[in-house]
Order: sequence, then C-alpha cells, then structure tokens
Amino acid sequence: MAPAILTIVAALWAPTSSAQTADGRAEAALRAVRDRVPAFQAVTLPAAGELRLEMAQSLTVDDLRGVALDDDPPAMGAPAQPYPAEHTDGFAAGEAPYWAPGIEPFRLREFTAEFNYGGWHNFNMFEYAATHGFSVLAPYVLPATAHFPAGTQWLQWGTFIDWHAFFGEHGLQWGRFDQLADLDVTQELLNSGKVWEYGPDRIAMVDLEHGGALSPEELRGQGWYPRDAPEAERAAFEQRYYGGYLKTYTAPIEALRRRGWTSVGVYPQPYGSGWFALLGLAEKGLSGLPDPTGYWPWLTYGRAMHDAQDILYPDIYVYYWSPQNVAYTLARIDFDRRLLGSLPEPRPYRPYFWPLLHGGDADPHWWAQQPLPTEDERAIFALAFFAGCDGVVLWNWSDVGNHHVPPPLWRAGATTAVGDRAVEGGIGADVMVGEGFELLPEGVIDGVVTRIRRYDVLPIVEVNEATGVVRFQHIDTRADYWGARLREEAPTYAMPRDQLLRHLRAPSEPVAGAVEGLALVKAFEPFLRHGEAKADVPSLDQFARTLPIVRRVKLGGYHLLATYDPLAVRAERSREVVLNDFDGRDGLTLALPADSQVRVFAVRARPEEP
Repeated sequence: MAPAILTIVAALWAPTSSAQTADGRAEAALRAVRDRVPAFQAVTLPAAGELRLEMAQSLTVDDLRGVALDDDPPAMGAPAQPYPAEHTDGFAAGEAPYWAPGIEPFRLREFTAEFNYGGWHNFNMFEYAATHGFSVLAPYVLPATAHFPAGTQWLQWGTFIDWHAFFGEHGLQWGRFDQLADLDVTQELLNSGKVWEYGPDRIAMVDLEHGGALSPEELRGQGWYPRDAPEAERAAFEQRYYGGYLKTYTAPIEALRRRGWTSVGVYPQPYGSGWFALLGLAEKGLSGLPDPTGYWPWLTYGRAMHDAQDILYPDIYVYYWSPQNVAYTLARIDFDRRLLGSLPEPRPYRPYFWPLLHGGDADPHWWAQQPLPTEDERAIFALAFFAGCDGVVLWNWSDVGNHHVPPPLWRAGATTAVGDRAVEGGIGADVMVGEGFELLPEGVIDGVVTRIRRYDVLPIVEVNEATGVVRFQHIDTRADYWGARLREEAPTYAMPRDQLLRHLRAPSEPVAGAVEGLALVKAFEPFLRHGEAKADVPSLDQFARTLPIVRRVKLGGYHLLATYDPLAVRAERSREVVLNDFDGRDGLTLALPADSQVRVFAVRARPEEP
C-alpha cells in the first residue's frame, strides 16, 4: 500500500478548478525557469518501476549565479546624507561576508521575506537585503528610507508592555491570568501612552515573551484553583484563566488596531513544540503532528490567538551544533501547520530564523551564538517554502559590534543564550573557522600537522598583546563533542593574530546562505505559491534520525522536489533519498541524490496520467 502523505496547503492558496489549469500554471512556471537556465528540464515519470535522478538533472543556486532572476529588479537610490561611520561596514560591493556571490538583484512577489537585523554597522547590509529577496525591513535607526526600493515595507517590532510589571502595578498576582478576565486590558494599554503610533508602509510585530499558560493538569494543582467548587464553577474558572491569558496577546493587538495598524502579528506563537518535545514524540513512535481537536494549547487559547492576528511569527531557532538543525525547522513548521490546516483561512505564517545558534540554556557553551553553516542557512530558507510557509524572517542583533568581521578574540564575559556572563579578567572567545589551515601543536617540531577545517571552533586560550600571538585549542566540530571549551589534555596552537583573523568566519556570513535560499525560491516562486506542499518522509523522522531531507510541492501533474543532506556539510559525502510508491502510485519508486547543495528537481506525470 502507498504510505500516507502529509499534505500542507500553502497559505492563501486558492485551489484551481481543473487539473488542466494547474498543469498550465506549472508548465508556465517551469518554462520561465528554462528561459533562465536552459539545461533544467522536467523529467517524465514512468508508470511503474524506478526512476533514478542524477545530480545533473537538478537546479542548484550555482546555476543561478550571474542569471537575471527578476524582470523588474529592485534598485537602491542614494541616501540623502552619507551613513554615519558606526552604521557602515567599509566593504566594497561584492566583498562583504553577507554577499551571495553572483546572485543578481531580485524581490519575492508572491511571498514575503522580512529582514530584522539591528545594531551597528548594518546599513549597507540593509541595502543589500532590500535588493536581494527581502521586501520588509526593520529600520533600526535609519534616518531616512526614501532611497530604498519602491514597495519596501518597514517593520515596527519590540514591545510596549511588560506583563510582570503590569500585574504588579494593578495589584495582581503574577500568573493569575483569571484576574484579567474582567479588566479592560486594551484600554489600560492605551491609557499607558506606550502603544505605537501608526506610520505609512509599516507593519507591526509585538514581542511577547512572558511564558506559557499552565496546562489544565498544572492549573488544577494550584493552591488558588477552586478544586472544591462544583464542576460548572471549576469549568468557568478555567475559562476565565485561559481567557485572561489570551488577553495578554489579543489586548496589545487590539490596542494597535485602535491606533490604525492594519498588519499586526505576535512573536512567538506559544502553542508550538520544541527540540526535546519533538524528540520525545519520536521516541514514543508518534508522528510529531498534533491533533487540532485534542491539543489543549490550541483549544484553550491558540486558535483564538491565531484569529486575532494578521501574520503569525513563530520562533524557530536552532540551539546546537547539529546536523539535525534543518530537519528540526521543518518538523516545527509541520507541527504548527497541522494546527493551521484545520482552519478555513489560516493566517500567513512567517517563522523567525536566527542565523546564530541559540545555545540551548543559560550556561556558557562553545557552540552558543556560533554562526550556522552557510549551507544549512540556505536550506532553512529555501525549504521553508517547500513546507507551506507564506514567508520567512531573518533576525539578528549586532548591538554595538560589527558582525561583518571576525568577532573579538577576548571578551569580558562568557557567551550564553541570555547574554554574556561576566568573568573577572575576561575570557577567550570561541571563534569559528571560515578558511581551513594546517598547523603543528605548540612544542612539536617533527610531527603530524593538525588539519583545522572550515566550521571548526577555536577556543582562545591567550592573546599576548605585546607579541600579537594568539594561543588556542581546537574543537573538531565533525566529532560529537559537547564538553568544556578548554580541555587539559588537548594540545594548544599559536599563530599571529593578523594571520589567524584571516581564517575566521564573520557572524553575518549565513546571510549569504539565506539570500541564496531565497534566490532558489524566486526561481520557482509561482509553482511554490500555487502548489500543495507535501512531506513524503515525515519531518520528525528526518529530524530524529538525521536522514537526508526531501520536500515536495505538487501542482497538477508536476512535482518540484528539493533535497539536502546536512551530513554532507560535515562528512563531505552524499546520500540518496528513495521514495517508494511515489505520490501514492503503487510500484513507482523515485530515487534522488542529496548532498550539501539544495537540489531542486522537476518531474511530471506521463501525459495520459494527470
């Protein structure tokens, strides 16, 4: 029997009335790709048997370098005044680490990519983003925006409400959301004078990170829960509790609407899942997809929260240096979209992606806030649109630093997910290699040199300001190592600072991968917009088992398939994806290669089999 296939209808997709119309759309979309990349062709599926696709039959971002992607590309004007030095990066065009080589200017027209990267030295990167896929930008402190491409929208983000403080100011016990039930919270927010005023070409994202509600079981265990009351009274109390919690999201939204805002979303969406929660489902042999009719966060507040928003902004960050990261983002998307798929008109869904590793907890780790592999970032941004997303958001923050050069080698504190932890006398940074090299350990004259590869991490031991020599250890990130940054038994190495810096990655480098992912989306944008996103292999399996990744979008009798193997980045090898009973057709097997590229293949049913 053919395996069950998860189908996710792309947000805002209006189904066509006939397969012929869908085929026509697919053919037109693929014809436009062939006009730009003539070698790319759809492969006809056999009625049965095996079709084994070759790498040469795919399209990758390398095929798009130097290719005009947009018939009406966005263009920057010149700012009325030069940018202040603290907001420029000093790179010539094409030389900054965030610049995707050879990718011509383009803008997504049927999807939306938002660029929310604040802090110093980023105005030149804003210009690059606005002409390479992103149509919504957070302006940070841009003094003027008229020189940006026509149609650019501006994101107002942050928060104007501290819920802990609000509870205290109103004499409420923190966590007693039932106490909000009879309060006009929206009016209280408006009375505060802190609600943002609307501006032209602006959309709003409210950052509300005050934590989740108690589960029904946890709620019933609280001392203030009326456990001895009649059943009807207990049910009414629970309704007040979850209704009050819901107000902490809907009241800020309504307050903005009364100020004239027409596009408002909330970050994050507090009904989703997480890394270990999903792995726990996999260990139990479960699908990793919630039941919208029985999932309590969705039933008690999630659906109503969805209905109050215009755009959904879930946070889908990755935490660890892991080949599971790309598949994790897809598992998170599929989890959320199973809930949204139960609605007649789901809101646009735009996950927040951070190009740095979150770290996982509040303790310092050598992997915390390391930049993701550029290949992973490319895959995350491209595959999100093969999973039914309406758009994506790239978020980062450079504070008063410069993300376009290697980070400082010595820091005042240890890096954690919640900020630096001060260390007396400072501490060496953990820096990532961008360009590999070979080096003998200190004290070794005749011996085997150590191969230090791209994406390895170097924990700094000492920076000698007098001599300019830096001493460091080496973490092979291809090994499964989760220990301390410095190890007593590990060798140390020495290199002049200027020489070492030439080998290190800049934190903004993954932005180039994001742009490359969006370029792949641009090439196939009409197909992805109007097709149905399908998961032939459950994303939870791909995540939990570190499988090569495959995603598919179907439009009429045509299929776009994208593959990616995160292990190829780390192990320099590729694997194959085999799909039995492809598209529900008994006896039809499709085999596809997967490596460190996002590879897009097009296949079509035989003409007599729509």
